[in-house]
Amino acid sequence: MAKIARGQESPDIQRKAIEYLGLFGGPESRQALADIYASSSDVEAKKAVLRSFMVAGEKARVLAAAKGEADPDLRREAIQQLGVMNAQQELWALYQTEASAPVKRTVINALFIGGSADRLTELAKGEKDPQLRREAISHLGLIGKERTGPLLVSLYTTEKDPQVKKAVLQGLFVQGNAEALIEIARGEKDPELRKAAVSHLAIMHSEAATKFLLEILNK
Repeated sequence: MAKIARGQESPDIQRKAIEYLGLFGGPESRQALADIYASSSDVEAKKAVLRSFMVAGEKARVLAAAKGEADPDLRREAIQQLGVMNAQQELWALYQTEASAPVKRTVINALFIGGSADRLTELAKGEKDPQLRREAISHLGLIGKERTGPLLVSLYTTEKDPQVKKAVLQGLFVQGNAEALIEIARGEKDPELRKAAVSHLAIMHSEAATKFLLEILNK
């Protein structure tokens, strides 16, 4: 199998062999995967190796690629696989030392894949870059209103940046949180933000949202 995985006559067969090495192989198979990764110039084959490392639980090797890989596509792949592996501590440490905003966005997505609501909350509250804050908030919206609804409402209440507030509204919309959007729409003094909240409610299939919209129309 390792011999087939090293071959390049048929890319499809090679990648399937790489997959099997991750699924069924022992230390020798994992070393073969490392050798293939080091010697190959085929980005897709190397991505297949990273996925096989994930399946095989080779966190150290995936982390090494996430930290040091020069190819941005491969680096993104490695970071995403760390998310699948639930390598929350490693991803958080990587985020702290990373300077590139695009890479940081990839780490945020990986934290979401791993279900790290706590880390995303830290970023939503404390990240200095507004775009990255919005990214974290968007992912919090995807987690579900039971876990993150109250947090998003709290963020909205204390936030000053209108664009970040709009990201919170979008997050509440994504999680179907009509109750929170109604609460915000009732109390929001900024006409643009109130309009944004009402616009989200207008396309939600919610009895509470419909009732609120009729209330507005009848005023």
